[in-house]
Amino acid sequence: MGLRVVRAGVRGVTHGRCAAAAREVSTRGHQDRHDPVVKRSRVPSVRLTPRSLIYVVVVALIATVGFIEQSPWPIVLAALLALPASIVAVPCYYLVYGFLALIPGANPSSSTGSGTSAVDGSTLASVTAGTPAAWFTLTTHVVGILALTAAAFLNVLLLRALSARRRRTRAVPPHSPSPGTVTH
Repeated sequence: MGLRVVRAGVRGVTHGRCAAAAREVSTRGHQDRHDPVVKRSRVPSVRLTPRSLIYVVVVALIATVGFIEQSPWPIVLAALLALPASIVAVPCYYLVYGFLALIPGANPSSSTGSGTSAVDGSTLASVTAGTPAAWFTLTTHVVGILALTAAAFLNVLLLRALSARRRRTRAVPPHSPSPGTVTH
């Protein structure tokens, strides 16, 4: 009798005369067909509860308003709401900002301009050099919003992990002597 090996949904070569009667052996969860099933660790779900989703969206919206309006107070408020993970997210944002600024033409270090005007004072032509490139501004705004949103999401995951740990430690009863045991 032939043996057909099925690995991750793909059928292998069949040996023997009776291919139709060959039995299939699934190797999903096994290293080898004779090995016991591999016990997989349970990974907690990253699905957000409605309250957690509202928190993450509020932080993202406040950060978006701050970056679009180029106003520091909404950005600072979003960073404060995303504490403690924003302690890591904000420096990472500035690292990315610095690396992007190294690209030639992205963010000039000074701003200069020149212009010509008519006798009556109206502007005929003006040239401004030194403003950041549009792609640089857009990219840094998106990175900033994503950094603070990711910090809020990480806070949700951290809080979930801490509460699960607290539940596990409370679920284990303290060691008590069995009935009928004499203690001195």
